[in-house]
Amino acid sequence: MPTPQTMQDVLDRAAAAPLDPATHARLGDLWLDRKQPVRAAACYRTAAALGEVPPEMVMMLALAELEAGRPALAADRLRTLKEQAPGFMDAQVSELENRCRTAAAPPVEDTDHNRHFRMSTLAAFLRRITGSETFELLDVGGGDGLLGMYLPGTSYLLAEPATNGIRGEDLPFAERCADVVCACHVLEHVPAPDRFGFLDSLRARARGHLVLLNPFAVPGSRAETGMRLVLDVTGAEWAREHLECGLPEVAVVEEYARARGLEYAIAPNGDLPVAFLCSLVNHYARRAGRAEDLPRINRYLNAVEPDLMTNPRQPTAMLVHFSW
Repeated sequence: MPTPQTMQDVLDRAAAAPLDPATHARLGDLWLDRKQPVRAAACYRTAAALGEVPPEMVMMLALAELEAGRPALAADRLRTLKEQAPGFMDAQVSELENRCRTAAAPPVEDTDHNRHFRMSTLAAFLRRITGSETFELLDVGGGDGLLGMYLPGTSYLLAEPATNGIRGEDLPFAERCADVVCACHVLEHVPAPDRFGFLDSLRARARGHLVLLNPFAVPGSRAETGMRLVLDVTGAEWAREHLECGLPEVAVVEEYARARGLEYAIAPNGDLPVAFLCSLVNHYARRAGRAEDLPRINRYLNAVEPDLMTNPRQPTAMLVHFSW
């Protein structure tokens, strides 16, 4: 009798054979079993982008999207499945379709404001520069793959060791494998001497667009003071890493573009004081046993137009676009 596979076993296998779609599909199954449907969907979509799209996986992807609060998206997947594989597991597909019809509205508006703002504005920007909903995207350091939920029509590849075993520092994908390569809140975690090399690796996989959404050291923003306070109050590991690595200067973008002969554009994204307060609201709501209040707070903040939530003098991050 085969030994049951643990999550770490399969992550290790994915790290050793990162281009094997069956391994990524297996990771999707394991994440779904662990009630982490966003990670599961990212793994299924990575498997699909690598070339394996059996009907069983399409159905599991629809289930992951349903459980992640995207019933309309799941229903679309099931409609496509019925067109492409008529008669496949009719009873199970019908049951999922019924669940999609009776599910509550997608809770996008309830998502943590900092994450929702980051993903929604980045997704809108990527659609704008490509002029498409169906481009090929490589998301490096994308965490649980939440960006994919905001770009359901893309061919989506995730590189994130904690989710699918693929490290951004050692990308296994071929050159020019994607229309766009993006890295969201990643560069600040790369030690300063390695940043040009890291950007070179990302650019080599892109056909024409490299996009960063990243916090930078902005004079007068008091970002370091805020991070130290967040770390002292909440113990957040991301704040510790930011402080240890140091936020990159905006000049690194200009220097890199000039050194590589690239066009670039850079624009502010978000409002640092709002992001700071949201981190503390989340922390204290949970400490007070009032986490159930957070969706209402997020719903209020997420309904504000993104342009009104961007502070050019104290942005949370900068949106950087290299093109060639």
